[in-house]
Amino acid sequence: MLTKRIKTVLIIFSIFPIFSCDENLHDSQTFDSFEIQGEDLLSHKELKNIIGNIAEIQYEFENGRISADILEKEIKNSLDPLIKNGRNLHSKFLNNLARSGDLNKMSTHEIREIEDFSDQQLAELSFAINYSNYNFSIDPRIRSCLNTALGITGMYDLMRNTRALGSVQTTVKALRLVGRRALGWVGIGLMILDFTDCYYAL
Repeated sequence: MLTKRIKTVLIIFSIFPIFSCDENLHDSQTFDSFEIQGEDLLSHKELKNIIGNIAEIQYEFENGRISADILEKEIKNSLDPLIKNGRNLHSKFLNNLARSGDLNKMSTHEIREIEDFSDQQLAELSFAINYSNYNFSIDPRIRSCLNTALGITGMYDLMRNTRALGSVQTTVKALRLVGRRALGWVGIGLMILDFTDCYYAL
């Protein structure tokens, strides 16, 4: 049951941090001249706060304390850090593709697919990249839970194998994986809860 799962998430957050507090656990990933550094990503504290806020909001909704309209509004507000971070990452990815000249080699449809991101898609892109850049040698469970919750099989592999795939190819594939999806605010919130629930259930 969803309410039981949300209670579990809230209890977990009251006892344990979701990840280590070490802000240096994010790996650097290179996309041509663009390298994802720690400053390009949200801190683990920020990510933990986002998940905790969404769990609390969903719990309030499940107990009839807020309406569906308020639920959607509050989840959107809670995801604002992911939206802003996703917008920054998305812009850097596109600028990198433009500098490399590869953007000119794409069809109009392909360009539209990776350029026209909604705020929901920006939030999802940010969430995927932030956790895909986490140091998986510390906790490999994140890979499985990302693929399960996001429904984007291979996002982890794309982010982690930039040197093997070729940076431009990786950037385009990652953007197209997210660009083909369309989730509402509530859907994004449940996706994040699914990730958390999966992570602690393994």
